[in-house]
Amino acid sequence: MNYTGVDWHKRYSVCYTVNSEGKRLKEQKIEGNRPELFAQYFGSLEGPHHVVHEACWNWPKLHEVLEKMEGMEEVVLAHPHKTRLIADAQIKTDRLDAKALATLLGGQLVARVHVPERPARQRKLLLRQRLQLAPLRTMIRNRIHVIVDRQH
Repeated sequence: MNYTGVDWHKRYSVCYTVNSEGKRLKEQKIEGNRPELFAQYFGSLEGPHHVVHEACWNWPKLHEVLEKMEGMEEVVLAHPHKTRLIADAQIKTDRLDAKALATLLGGQLVARVHVPERPARQRKLLLRQRLQLAPLRTMIRNRIHVIVDRQH
């Protein structure tokens, strides 16, 4: 059984994999976050995979990529504020964060976040976008009214 922690960033990710005894099997920085690079990383490891990553700015994208991979038994979404080991760390590096996530997953100590099914995630995303755009539309409309009212 392999446990992998993924520290996800906008332009790259750091993966750190340990086995069931906690021994390091592999670590790698994945530039570009392309699905084929993740597939290459996990393809080079034998056995079933359990992966954990934190809920962050664009977590659904990574979650879907990892769920579709062959040999993936479980993809866990960790609560970033409840993962105290990482949040309270004095020294924070991407490698240490990924290692901590993998170790926590191996010990079944990850504070998990519920991951809704894909259709529900898409509906929630659409609603969030509407909630953000509707006030902007109102603000712009009000601004236009002020400009027009100031003209004689």
